[in-house]
Amino acid sequence: QFYTLVNEMEIVRSPGLRSAVEETFAPDVPDFDDPDVTQVGLTDIVEIEVRAPEATVAADVANAYAEVYVADRQRRSVEALERKAAELRDQSASANAELEEITARLLTPGISAAEVTSLQARQATIVAQVQDYESRADQLDVEASLRGSGTEIVAPAELELDPIKPSPLMMGFLGLVLGTLLGAAVAVVVDTVQDRLGSRDDLSAVRGDVPVLASIPHAERTEPSELGHAAQEAYRYLRTSLRVFGLNARLRSLVVTSAVGEEGKTTTAANLAQVMAEAGERVVLVDCDLRRPALHERFEISNRVGLSSLVVGDHGLDETIHFVSENLAVIPAGPPVPDPTEVLGSEQFAAVIDALVEQADFVLLDTPPVLPVADALVAAQRVDGALLVSRIGMVRRRAIRDLFGRLDEAGVTVVGFVANDTADEAGYRYYTKAPSGNGSEPSADERPSGDLEPSGV
Repeated sequence: QFYTLVNEMEIVRSPGLRSAVEETFAPDVPDFDDPDVTQVGLTDIVEIEVRAPEATVAADVANAYAEVYVADRQRRSVEALERKAAELRDQSASANAELEEITARLLTPGISAAEVTSLQARQATIVAQVQDYESRADQLDVEASLRGSGTEIVAPAELELDPIKPSPLMMGFLGLVLGTLLGAAVAVVVDTVQDRLGSRDDLSAVRGDVPVLASIPHAERTEPSELGHAAQEAYRYLRTSLRVFGLNARLRSLVVTSAVGEEGKTTTAANLAQVMAEAGERVVLVDCDLRRPALHERFEISNRVGLSSLVVGDHGLDETIHFVSENLAVIPAGPPVPDPTEVLGSEQFAAVIDALVEQADFVLLDTPPVLPVADALVAAQRVDGALLVSRIGMVRRRAIRDLFGRLDEAGVTVVGFVANDTADEAGYRYYTKAPSGNGSEPSADERPSGDLEPSGV
């Protein structure tokens, strides 16, 4: 982060930015020195100081530097996302061209059965690739549309009427021109991190009526058996928080989702399922991310058949479910489908979830993030609520507000937040109060103790 800030400070000092600032004053460009750009302490705030023959000019130029830099930062940020999205769409176009060739070949008279089988296998692979390219490109488009510069002007430049230094000309006419001052002004700019959620308290402040059920500290490893003690306790506390919530509301099935990708929803869903199972609950974990499935890799099970096979009726539950421990079963996503949203919104999908809820104590659905696609919103209609995972230091306040706009519009019941990747000290607030807000603490038999044992997965 410091390295990035140093680079941005060099951009403020660059001749290119000076030229852009001068253009804002054209045709009457004032005389001013190159700016001094300094970091304020150990923060992400920088000061831009400008010297000019007149204090008002110095203030105007410092403010112009701040405004031009903010606009330039936004332009660069959006262009980078758009370039990545364009690259993915180029890859998608190439894959679609290959699909057209395969389709034409399949229609060729006299083609052998062996070649048909080979072409169809390649066709399914390419379809999955196209879906992945388009999904990632759509996600980048959403992020580009939401992204501002990530930088804002905290305080405009103020006039500084005390002289900074005398010019040689003023030294020559000092007796005649006493009182002539040089202006100096400071514009304060705060970096991207200011819009990002920096703590559990920041997350609570965005939506005060939704509780933060647990804080998961940063961990290099994500398997329960490899987590540090604080992270293990955090997942156990999340389990207890959901039990407390379930005392006042029917809660036997949940969607686990997030605003955008890379916030840790899949890891949270998997670890939560395992700690629930280790407490004696019969848990089914379902991979509903039909675009970018991951649970089969995490649990080292086959994805040849799965949820998609179950919903379309190609295979039964006994063929698609994998018991990875005594009380935990996992259903992978299965083969790719043309329209994942339609599959998750179907009555067949609803029937599958209802059947699982009847047989298990708890059903967890790992879904795609909400903002890029509608899959999570559709799946959430079939369960008791949604658990939102937000990565501290990454997710932005604007993304959380947009997330709740869509959840509220869809009528989704939000159970609470999981603050992911927090500072370690957040993990030691667990026993201070119950997350339901009723003032009670978890009972002794609900409090987690000891380390998680390897799951055997």
